[in-house]
Amino acid sequence: MSIKHLRFLPFLFLFLIPNLSSAATESIRVIRQDCTGYSNCYTSLSAWEAGEQRDLTATDEIAVARIEGVWTNPDTTAVTIDGWTTDATRYIRIYTTLEARHGGVWSDAKYRLSVNVWNSIAIDNKEDYTKIEGLQILHSAGGGSSAGISSILFAGVTVKDSIVRKSSVVAGEGVKIIGTNIANAFVVNTVVSGGWDYGIDIATNGGYGYAYNTTSYGNNYGYNGFHTQNLKNCIGAGNTIADFARVSSYPVNITNCASSDATAGTFSGTGTRVNQTFSFIDPVNGNFHLSSSDTGAKNYGTDLSTDFNLSFSTDIDGETRTGYWDIGADETSGGGAPVADTTAPSIPTNLLATVVSPSQVNLTWSASTDNTGVTGYRIYRNGTQITTTTGTTYSNTGLSASTLYTYTVSAYDLAGNVSPQSTGASATTQNLSADTTAPSIPTNLLATVVSPSQVNLSWSASTDSTGVTGYRIYRDGTQITTTTGITYSNTGLSASTLYTYTVSAYDAATNASAQSTGASATTQTATTVTTTGAPVLNFSDIISGPKTGNTDGLGSGAIVSIWGNSLGSSQGTSQVYVGGVPASHIYYWGNADGNPNAGPADLYTYHKMQTISFAIPANAPDGLTNISVMVNGVQSNTLPFTVRAGNIYFIKTGGNNTGAGTWQTPWGTFMENGNSRMTNGDILYVVGAFNSTGGVNGLLIRYNDFQNTAERPTAVIGYPGSTAYLNGSSNGIGVWGSPPYPQYWVFSKLKVETMETGISSIKGMRAIANEITGPLASGQSGAISGSKDGTSGVKSFGNYIHDFGLNSYDIRLHHVFYLSNRDGTPNEAYELGWNYLLNNHARGGLHNYDEGICGDFTGIIKVHNNVVVNQAGTSFDVGGSGGGYDGTGCLKVPFEVYNNLFIKSGQTPFNDPAISVTYSGTKSHIKFYNNTIYGWGSSEAVYIQDNGSATWNFGGTFEWINNIVVDTDNLPYSHSVYYKTPSVSSNNIWYNGGDGNPSSVPAWDPTASSANPLFVNPSVGDFTLQSISSAINAGSSLVSSLVTRDYFGISRPQGSAYDIGAFEYCTNCTTTTTTTQPTGDTTAPSIPTNLLATVVSPSQINLSWSASTDNTAVTGYRIYRNGTQITTTTGTTYSNTGL
Repeated sequence: MSIKHLRFLPFLFLFLIPNLSSAATESIRVIRQDCTGYSNCYTSLSAWEAGEQRDLTATDEIAVARIEGVWTNPDTTAVTIDGWTTDATRYIRIYTTLEARHGGVWSDAKYRLSVNVWNSIAIDNKEDYTKIEGLQILHSAGGGSSAGISSILFAGVTVKDSIVRKSSVVAGEGVKIIGTNIANAFVVNTVVSGGWDYGIDIATNGGYGYAYNTTSYGNNYGYNGFHTQNLKNCIGAGNTIADFARVSSYPVNITNCASSDATAGTFSGTGTRVNQTFSFIDPVNGNFHLSSSDTGAKNYGTDLSTDFNLSFSTDIDGETRTGYWDIGADETSGGGAPVADTTAPSIPTNLLATVVSPSQVNLTWSASTDNTGVTGYRIYRNGTQITTTTGTTYSNTGLSASTLYTYTVSAYDLAGNVSPQSTGASATTQNLSADTTAPSIPTNLLATVVSPSQVNLSWSASTDSTGVTGYRIYRDGTQITTTTGITYSNTGLSASTLYTYTVSAYDAATNASAQSTGASATTQTATTVTTTGAPVLNFSDIISGPKTGNTDGLGSGAIVSIWGNSLGSSQGTSQVYVGGVPASHIYYWGNADGNPNAGPADLYTYHKMQTISFAIPANAPDGLTNISVMVNGVQSNTLPFTVRAGNIYFIKTGGNNTGAGTWQTPWGTFMENGNSRMTNGDILYVVGAFNSTGGVNGLLIRYNDFQNTAERPTAVIGYPGSTAYLNGSSNGIGVWGSPPYPQYWVFSKLKVETMETGISSIKGMRAIANEITGPLASGQSGAISGSKDGTSGVKSFGNYIHDFGLNSYDIRLHHVFYLSNRDGTPNEAYELGWNYLLNNHARGGLHNYDEGICGDFTGIIKVHNNVVVNQAGTSFDVGGSGGGYDGTGCLKVPFEVYNNLFIKSGQTPFNDPAISVTYSGTKSHIKFYNNTIYGWGSSEAVYIQDNGSATWNFGGTFEWINNIVVDTDNLPYSHSVYYKTPSVSSNNIWYNGGDGNPSSVPAWDPTASSANPLFVNPSVGDFTLQSISSAINAGSSLVSSLVTRDYFGISRPQGSAYDIGAFEYCTNCTTTTTTTQPTGDTTAPSIPTNLLATVVSPSQINLSWSASTDNTAVTGYRIYRNGTQITTTTGTTYSNTGL
């Protein structure tokens, strides 16, 4: 058992007596940029971690990752250290050798881990006693959850002699080491700089964390944390808010620390120095060595060579500390001035600036010399430094055409000495019209038939005097697309049809070559195969889980529910597969109509969905795989699923909180067990009433009890055939505590009733197929509601939300969905799909709003396949009030709104439009594609404001394509004055019900049709199209990159063109479907040969084989282990890990 599994059971240590008779063996693996000729070698730290995971206590090992060699490129994959078992004498050590280690100053010529992913953690440690030494880490993306090195609630962790930098917006924490009461944690001789929110957070809960001789510079807070901080010989300098701080009443113990502000003297301690000026050699360029003339830190430290907690005697670059120690990560030669290097490199010579294109100039120069070696070069353009480089060439791109630029270069060394700038070199970029030479004509065009609907093209690259920008592809003489590569797959073709293709090349000046010699191909003949419907999978509740551990006596692993269309009202001969392996048990297969077996959400009345609940089989392949369904011989699409480790627990009505949480001894309440005994990756199934006491929270998630990740979320799910009922006077599902907030939870198949908030949103949350109601709900909240990072990456699929909200104008700030950032930091975009909103008195339905400092979102907010019926206010609205955190707008994230059905929006007392978009701070581009709007209150159908108040005018742009709007009450389609003209409007229908009022389509959509779309029976909620509908084959293909299926999951288009509205007309789609299969190809590929299995580690085997051949090309390879298929791949190699 790992120490981390015992951290809450300290009394057990009386019985754990380690064997000290022999030291553990170091098992060294090498990390190199190039592993050629090396065994036990990895090319990235993450690959080493994934390939070496094991129980070190069982093998009596210290796992060592030795980073060595030359690194011209950075290691770019973030590392999560997890899945090991360690203790105080058998642990993980990661370090750099001298060849790969920095010299106390950032170096692009040494090993560095550089990540550029939003909210990522460069090194996320989840093991006890990990030791990290001599690393450089650069984080160049934003996100409040981002970090350089993070280790939360793991004992005995040490970070030493490292540099951790931020180079983007101020966010995240540079080094966050939160230990336990089991063993101390340390950060030593480390520099953290560049714009972190917290530079160093060493506060430890119940134990002791220490920062010794560290430097925190240019962050928001230099040092900060919730629990006790113990700081010795630490520098805080140039931090925006405070050099030293705390966020609680826990003590900050300071010994001989110094700050550039007064905060070092705020806390208890000795030898503190405040309001100091530090003489770093070159902090702007990351050199935090102390100058010999420094008066702020030099000789003011305390000697830690015999420190009781951690003794050491060197600085960040290995120099011995003697005599009077300096404060901070660097030592100036043992308390005295170091041997001074005051000689600057020689001036770079022979600088040459060569014009390459209208936007690029290339520079070259002769290398400088230096007595200790040149570290790099600073490049100046028109007198301003634009970058640094370690080589003697540089390409300056993104320039303006016809513009004169003058460049100079200076050299610098490790000591920060900089040469004078070189003699200037000037160049004028080309005029765009000056390049009149077209690229060469593409050659060797080949057209290969793949199927009845696809032809693949390939050709040889063209050449050009300034470089080829791309290729135009022509089919039967008409250009169909462009591409930057030399291959293209043309899909959506007709069977048994001859197509002729040509290709031309073009450059940045728009010069185009002549078209290539044509290549023709005839698509294969189609064979009609009649089935009982093409099954479509829409979503699942969980997307990862274990394949064992289910104790209900029926299934082996996690119970998964999936929802889709044309799956069948019963199983019959159909089957569901996980990685090609049949499910171990089917709990339910039928209509998703809200019956207890299907779960409480009604996804059948309007969506006509079925749902399947099944258990992951024990022989399912580990790792990333997929879920698919075979219905009457027809294969569905797939949904991703990751088979991983985790625990499965049960709560039942009448359960006992002292039980083990198994099916046989279930728990009785979540508060007594879930918050204390569950951990990340666990799944809790609720059997029967969960909490119906009417307390403040039906389910309360405590902020600090879980360390969930996207890969290991915690889930609370209703068990098939049972109603999991939550009733809270304030929140159905609530969140308690202060940061760090919870993240990555799954809530599914729960019946929630509340008087304020149904489900409080959580970062990365999946809210799937829940029923939420609250006839008396009020306040400023919602059925699914949250703010700050609680809105980040939320997925809300298939929720049935009805009768929510008090019927009163007083709840005008209460909404069904209310996800509003307001944190000043962009979050990951959320997605709202397949939800059913019925008879809600809360004002906004699909409500998207932010204000104040806002925060905005990254990515695209997607709102699709929802139905909103009898909504008191708008069915869909967007508003961003204010200039946002950067002054450029409150909401700039794009929206994609498609395949939605809005019926009778804007009822009393609000009388709002069906769709509303307002505020100048809303800078988004919104795509409205293939939506159907039927009836609205006393306002307009669509209100997208312009020509009115500057504050309220929509500040963004929108597209309006393939939408149907039907008036039922003689109300206007759009405001006659306060409307904004879309950037694109095409192929829409506005029907007035046949009574002549409204008399014309909106002024901003003048080419739209006013014909009757002829729904089948709207009075009973059937908005599919009659066979003679004017909407059939009348839509635009401008939506094709986004809208590939309709509201029911039917492929678009079914006919000669897209249909207009949310539904695609299909003659056979309700009972049969027509699929195409290539004829004439009955020849299987040749058998793969020369299969070789190579053992890499105790947990990894690498496979390689010779490629097969096929008359129409090999698509991929299926890999089998011990007779069972475990995965597929398109290449001829595969690494099987986790063995």
